[in-house]
Amino acid sequence: SPKIVGFTASKPEVKAVEVNYQSSDVHELVIYAANAQTAQIKYIDDVTGNTLETDGASGRFNESIVFSHNVNDQINKFKQAHYKLVSNNFDGQKYQADNTKNVYEVHLIHERQNVHSTDSVTETVKFQYADGSQAQPVKTQTVNFGRDGIKDLVTGTTAWMPVDPQTIGAVDVPVIDGYTADIDQVPTVKVNFGDDDITKVVTYIANDQNAGIKIIDDTTGKVLNMQVANGKFGTEIQFKQDPDQRVIDLQAQHYELVSDNFKHQKYQADNAKNQFEIHVKHQMMDVQRTDKVTET
Repeated sequence: SPKIVGFTASKPEVKAVEVNYQSSDVHELVIYAANAQTAQIKYIDDVTGNTLETDGASGRFNESIVFSHNVNDQINKFKQAHYKLVSNNFDGQKYQADNTKNVYEVHLIHERQNVHSTDSVTETVKFQYADGSQAQPVKTQTVNFGRDGIKDLVTGTTAWMPVDPQTIGAVDVPVIDGYTADIDQVPTVKVNFGDDDITKVVTYIANDQNAGIKIIDDTTGKVLNMQVANGKFGTEIQFKQDPDQRVIDLQAQHYELVSDNFKHQKYQADNAKNQFEIHVKHQMMDVQRTDKVTET
């Protein structure tokens, strides 16, 4: 039987028949039936190279191909998920005899959106004493960033353009009389988009100070007693021997208080101002003396 593309004959061949002069005509019927065919369509993500879905169909040669899911409906479904159609080579074709020619592809890419984002980084510098109390007003510096990117609406991920770092300037540490800060300056720092805020703490420690006190006898000009003391700035000056008691003791020895500039002050930053004097003098008493002279 003659070959017809896409069809199969009911009889591959018609067998030979022996005939003679008196034989009747011979009739053989050969029926051609359309071959069973298959088709396939793939939905391909050109961004990732992945096949998102595959749909199949089966039928007979030269029949219109009908997939289990309508191709246009499928494309619309992907569009709702933010895909964009690149190409579609299926247009309601009929089955061909070669099944490899019944394979179709729909190519899609991701929708993208330009986006902008902002950020800021703040440096806070706190100034405090050793006990945690505030020594100076807080200082803050803020730098602001902006960046542009492209958001993939399918995956939700964003490719951001690079953002240059910025510099937060140095902060000079204020001077406080009687205290020494643990640093003289908060250094500059480079920060990037997305960095955490920065907090720096500067601690002031009270300076070591000394004090002295003299008890002076103004009558003789001599120093009767001298003491020194050591402590921290801002704390009360305490001598080993209480100056008030020393005055009481001297008064019991007939000294008289002239002046006393020590009032239990606190240490000052200038040690010259931590020097004190107590002046005393001898008590004096009027006396009379009588004498008798006799001439003989």
